[in-house]
Amino acid sequence: MPKTSYGRWSVGCIVAMFFIFSIRPLVFKFVFNSTPPEGLLGRYLMENLVRGGFAAGLSALMIGLISIFSQKDRGIWVVLSTIIGAIATIIFIVLFFFPH
Repeated sequence: MPKTSYGRWSVGCIVAMFFIFSIRPLVFKFVFNSTPPEGLLGRYLMENLVRGGFAAGLSALMIGLISIFSQKDRGIWVVLSTIIGAIATIIFIVLFFFPH
């Protein structure tokens, strides 16, 4: 378990990221009754859920780096959440510059 509050926040942000990414298909299934979002509201909601998930990953990276280097918290969960946040940040940068 993390020893500092920065470490707890980093792990919490990664949990929030996975929660946001896992709740996204359920929102479309039960709210819009379709897998691909239809209409302007569905597309807007999908984009904002994806951005929120990546923002949680980016914040987990930044807070995790502060926790590791400044607060000397080297717990396995903090290091793991920082690595996952770095991977999410790299994916976000690649998708931003090379959209499909």
